[in-house]
Amino acid sequence: MAKIRDIQLKAEWADEHIKQLDLAVRAFNAFVYEKRNEFIGTENYPETGKERFYVKTVPVVPSDISLIAADTLGNLRSALDHLAYGIAEKANPSLVATKPEQILFPYSQESR
Repeated sequence: MAKIRDIQLKAEWADEHIKQLDLAVRAFNAFVYEKRNEFIGTENYPETGKERFYVKTVPVVPSDISLIAADTLGNLRSALDHLAYGIAEKANPSLVATKPEQILFPYSQESR
């Protein structure tokens, strides 16, 4: 049987990744804010007296942000898979015995 503690550990590990992701995103936001003049430009229109903002260049998002996000989602998905397996084990033991590969957290047919 899927142990509740295993599911909890996966969820807690995902929570640690979320904290890491928050730190990485905050650091990136601080960098972008500090260097904002490199990324955002302005133009004055003398006819109207209005100022226009435009994007000069788009900052490259550090790869660690996407890697941490992927790890977080993977751990959350794994916790849900363990939970689905534990529920199936209790509700339909014969399914677990005959087709364990079919027990997973639901997802759409299109993604199979």
